[in-house]
Amino acid sequence: MTQHRYAMATVGISACSTVAMIGAVVHLLSAEEQGVFFTLHSLASFISIADFGLVYASLQTAARLKGVGDGGALLSLRRLVFKWALALSFFAAVCVFYLGIRIIPTGNPAWHQVWMMLIPIVIASQISMPLIAWREGAGEIVQAWRLRAIVELASGMAVVATLWSGFGMYSLLAMWLVRSLLAASWAMLSPIKHEDEGEFSFLRWMDEVWPFQWRIGVSALSGYLIFRSFAPLVMMEQGPVLAGQFGIAVLLMNGIIAFSTAWPLSQTATYGAMFASGRGEEVSRMLPRLLFRSTGLCFFAVVIFSVFMFLLPAIDQKLSDRLLHPEVMTIMMLAAIVHHMVATMAVPLRAEGREPFMWVSLFGGILLSGAVWYAARYGTSIDIAWANLFCAAIGIPIAIILYRSRVTVWVRNRSFQHQR
Repeated sequence: MTQHRYAMATVGISACSTVAMIGAVVHLLSAEEQGVFFTLHSLASFISIADFGLVYASLQTAARLKGVGDGGALLSLRRLVFKWALALSFFAAVCVFYLGIRIIPTGNPAWHQVWMMLIPIVIASQISMPLIAWREGAGEIVQAWRLRAIVELASGMAVVATLWSGFGMYSLLAMWLVRSLLAASWAMLSPIKHEDEGEFSFLRWMDEVWPFQWRIGVSALSGYLIFRSFAPLVMMEQGPVLAGQFGIAVLLMNGIIAFSTAWPLSQTATYGAMFASGRGEEVSRMLPRLLFRSTGLCFFAVVIFSVFMFLLPAIDQKLSDRLLHPEVMTIMMLAAIVHHMVATMAVPLRAEGREPFMWVSLFGGILLSGAVWYAARYGTSIDIAWANLFCAAIGIPIAIILYRSRVTVWVRNRSFQHQR
């Protein structure tokens, strides 16, 4: 199989695993355990963004060194990446560990025990991720994507199997343990051999890699605030039951976004090639059609999902009780349409090599977190959903302004070429 098929398989397996996990959690854990489960899952995932773009930076830098044949520096880079991953993972773990202790309810001592056991397992997994990216950049592309597909399948099976076996909250440990063992076993294999000696120093990293790594890190932090901060924030103010309901809602919303944006994102390479040949104006004519059709697909998915939510009480009352009210869930899913539109308009801008949404996304993430916290503290579930939709909707006019400003440049450049 090619890396593209493995990538598609990874996305598909991840989606199926998420649905299976939600079903198992709903039917096998109590409402309070459901909330703690998704809160711990969200807090653990924060460690993965604390590398501040290290995974992507490792991949890109290794690929560049491989392309120019600098094998010695490539091996030196691996050692430096490991040190970076070790330091950043431990720093993030200390911060998140304290946050988890403060947020997790004290009603069940086992919940804190799971959290304390989970931290070192997540650290081991996170240290492996940049090393896997390094191997991918060094040429083992198919192998890296095959590993990701295997990890998603094995960890998904582990969490569902342990839930059904009655291990309850400890199933989180099984999921992350499988991820860590599989990732580390491949990441720590003997590095690719090369006879030349070279050095990729810390100063060289700061000069060549850090200028784009920190931008990736800011974008990752923004993504966490926008898509992953719900459960911990709601847990602090409303308790585990509502936190679990919003944890599931956000997972489903992200699933719809991943499904609908796969089509626009697949055009990134095409748009990049068109920009390289000076055909930006053509991109500006193609995007409206893509935006209209893909948004229609997203809207259709939201409608089908919302209808299903209103019919769910008659199908599975227990599952319906564990989810947000259908009206609240529909409002949450409407935000998926907004996020889809913004993400689609960002595709050509990023294909051009720009990241104009970086600071906008960071501001939006901070605004959303504050709005969700305020709504959770002083309002109800529907207030939280409206806050999410309102903050997401602010991104549409900003995206339009940024996109149209670039269209003006593309048209002007095309006219200049014709004059010449």
